[in-house]
Amino acid sequence: MLRLAISFFLMSSVLWGQWRVGRAEVDITPPARMPMAGYYYVRLNEGTHDPLFAKAMVVEQAGVRMALVAVDYVQIPRAFVEEARILIAARTGIPGTHVMISATHSHTGPELGARLRSVEPDIDALAKGFWKKIP
Repeated sequence: MLRLAISFFLMSSVLWGQWRVGRAEVDITPPARMPMAGYYYVRLNEGTHDPLFAKAMVVEQAGVRMALVAVDYVQIPRAFVEEARILIAARTGIPGTHVMISATHSHTGPELGARLRSVEPDIDALAKGFWKKIP
């Protein structure tokens, strides 16, 4: 399988021009006491065992770029994806239609809103403050 993948990559470079690939990651670990997603009740994190990341890879070929983004959340609401695509397009010039955003399905990632209705006011303020900091 690895030989097939390498052969395809080499052949595609010859047939369709050079490929350029770049990658980046950013730590998106929320603060302690942030509600965690993926549970049937409100569960607050007690600290950090392993950091959470958003990782991106951009591929360019013949002047056309596309981005793949993986985020350590249990799921990503459609509105979040659409807003991210707009921001990515504005900052990079990569059209939003060329951006794929996916979740790694981490059950210890932060809650994105569905269960925040039933949390205490200080936890609600912490969660909303965290989301405002995300660029």
